[in-house]
Amino acid sequence: MFRALLSVLALAAGTASLAEVALVGPELAGASRFGQTDRPDLIAAAAANGITSLRDEIYWERVEQGPGQYSFDQPMTLWPEALAAHGGQASLIVNHRHSAHDDGQTPFTSQAMQAQADFVAAALARFPAIRAVEVGNEINSPNFITGPVQAADLEARAAFHVAQLADVKAAARAQDPEVRVLGGGVHSIPLGYLAHVSALGGAEQMDALAIHPYDTPPESFPAQLAELRRMPAFAEMPVEVTEFGLTDATAAPGYLLRYYCTMALSGVTHAVWYPLADRGDGLAPLLTSGGEITPVGRTFKFIARELQGRAVRDVSPDPFTRACLFGEDRLVIWGAERRMAPAEGLVAFGPDGVPVLSGPLRLSESEPLLFRATGGPVAVEQLNLAPQTVLADSFLQYGYPVGDALRSAGDGFERFGRLKGREHSLRTRPGQERGGVPWVPYRAPDADGGLRLLPDILLPAGSGARPFEIVHRYVAMQDGPVRVQIALAPLSQSADGLRLGLLKNGEPVFEKVVVRPSEIDHGPLELRAGDEVEIVVGPNGTTQGDDSRYRFRILQVSEASL
Repeated sequence: MFRALLSVLALAAGTASLAEVALVGPELAGASRFGQTDRPDLIAAAAANGITSLRDEIYWERVEQGPGQYSFDQPMTLWPEALAAHGGQASLIVNHRHSAHDDGQTPFTSQAMQAQADFVAAALARFPAIRAVEVGNEINSPNFITGPVQAADLEARAAFHVAQLADVKAAARAQDPEVRVLGGGVHSIPLGYLAHVSALGGAEQMDALAIHPYDTPPESFPAQLAELRRMPAFAEMPVEVTEFGLTDATAAPGYLLRYYCTMALSGVTHAVWYPLADRGDGLAPLLTSGGEITPVGRTFKFIARELQGRAVRDVSPDPFTRACLFGEDRLVIWGAERRMAPAEGLVAFGPDGVPVLSGPLRLSESEPLLFRATGGPVAVEQLNLAPQTVLADSFLQYGYPVGDALRSAGDGFERFGRLKGREHSLRTRPGQERGGVPWVPYRAPDADGGLRLLPDILLPAGSGARPFEIVHRYVAMQDGPVRVQIALAPLSQSADGLRLGLLKNGEPVFEKVVVRPSEIDHGPLELRAGDEVEIVVGPNGTTQGDDSRYRFRILQVSEASL
C-alpha cells in the first residue's frame, strides 16, 4: 500500500501524476480521558454513538506498587475493560512518570525506561483491548515532559525518545506480538526534529509515526506530508494522526470532513479526533460532558457510516477545488465558491449528514458536501459546476519548491523575498530545525533575517528603511481584466503596521499601511499576456507584531460582471 501511496504524495509535491493506488478512508477514533476521570456513562454514550475506538492513558503511578508488582484496581485504571465490554478497543499513551523512578521526572535513565516498559507489558497482559501503544506525547514540545528530558536540546530529546521507544517495543512485543507501537507523537509536522529521530534509528523502532497536525490546515496537509515522505526513513512509514481538532465548534463539522478527505488521500491509516468529551480547553468535542452527541460528533458518525474503510481517490477538477471519491458512489467536494446544478438523481448531504433538500447549491470553501446517487456511480462532471474564475490562490496553491525555484509545481504565483531590489529564493525549510522557527515545513531565504512564509501566515523582515519584503508575482497567461483580492491580518497588535503594495509591471497601483485586519478587492485591472502583477508586503517600521494571516487571489473578470 505504502509503495503505491508514494505516487499520490509525489503528486502533492508536484513530481508525478496520479495513479490508481490502494488508499482507504482511515479508521476513526476519539481522544478520551478516562485515565483521569471515572465516567463509565461516557464510555457507554460513546459506544451508543458508534465511537468504540479510543486513545487514552493509564497512570503508571497508580498501578506499580513495587518492582514488578502491578495493581489495576481503581476505576481510572480499569477503563479499557469497560470499553471492551462495549466491543471497543484502545490505544494507550505512554507518557507518564512514577515517583519511585528518576525522582518522579520523565524517565531518563535506562532503569526507569525499562520499568516504564515493564508497566506497559503489564497493561497489555491485563487488557487485550489495548491494540496500540503510543510512546511519548508531543515530546518535541516542553508541555508534557519534565526534568532532564525537558531541559535537553532537540537532538538529545530525540535520543531519549528513541531509547524509550526501543524499550517499550521490546516489552510490548514480548507480551503481544500483534500490538502496534507508535513513535513520534509529535505536535505539528516538525521535520527538523524528526530528522534527529530518523538519524538515531527511531523509525526502526516504530510500526507507525504518530503526528498531531494542529498547525496545519486540511488543504495544506498533503503537501506537508509529502515533505515528510522525502525523508528515506519515513518514505513508506504508516502515519497515524493521533490528535486533531478545532476550537471553533461551528466550523468543526466542515473541518473534520475536509480533513478526513485529505488524510485519506495522504495515506493516513488512523485519525483520532480530540477530544471525545468536553475537557474545558476550548476544543470542540464529539460528546457533551453529559454524553449528548455534538454537531461535530454527528459528522464523525456520518463519516464512520459512509466513508470509513472505503477505497478513495482524488478527483479534484482544478487546483481550487478539492474532491475525494470514496468507492464509486460517494463524492466529497469543496472549494472556491461557485454555482452548481447537480444532475437528477444526486442527493447532497451537509457535513452533519443531513440531506440538503432546498435552495440552490453552491460550492463552499469551508462546508463540503457529500453527494450520493440514488443508483450507480457519482462523478464530478454530474455536478455541472459553473466555470472556474480563480486564476491564482496563495493558500490553495502553496507548495514547497525544490532548490532555489521561485515557484513550486502548480503554483499560480512566483514567491520570493526582495531586499534592496534583489530577489531572494524562499527555500523549503523542514520546521523545528532550530529554535524560533515554525514547527511545520515553511519557506525562508538563505539571508534569513527572520522572514517566513507559510500557507496562511507570513512575516517580512528588515525595517521600514531597509525592508526585506515578501513578494507574490502573478504573470498573466492571457489578455483580459482581473480582480486582485488581498486579505492581510496581523495576528497580534503590530507595532506600526505592515506596508502593502500592489504593482503592475513594476509601477505602483496602490500602497497602504495595514495595522488591523484588512480585505481589499481591487479591479478590474486590465492585463495583457505577460504582464506582471506583484503583491508586496514589508515592514512599515519595525517587524514587531507583523506576523500576519494572508490570502491573495487573482480572479478572472467576465464580461457579464463588467
